[in-house]
Amino acid sequence: MRLPNGGTRPKKRLRAEDGRAAATIRRMAQGKRISVDIDEQALLSIKALGAAARQARLNAGEGQAVVAARLGVHVQTIARIESGEPGVSVGHMLGLLALCGLTVSLSPTAQAQS
Repeated sequence: MRLPNGGTRPKKRLRAEDGRAAATIRRMAQGKRISVDIDEQALLSIKALGAAARQARLNAGEGQAVVAARLGVHVQTIARIESGEPGVSVGHMLGLLALCGLTVSLSPTAQAQS
């Protein structure tokens, strides 16, 4: 981010007061904040979805720019999905997975079953 005086501000990575790893507040490129309520398992799932989309795209021999154009998003959105950034639109993530021939199935977490 460019400041009025010409300098730049570093990206912030803050810890919540209680110190939980899953309660990390991250600032994305657009300055949006990610909810502190995303638990560690959900973050791992998001990263796994991104990695699966990347592998499927590579297996199909497609570049990020090609799938971005087909999905109607910026190439940076594809990079953010594939890196497992949790702030990306669910619609964009599911759209990319569908373009790559992947589907998502859901199952209840252990917490939801108890």
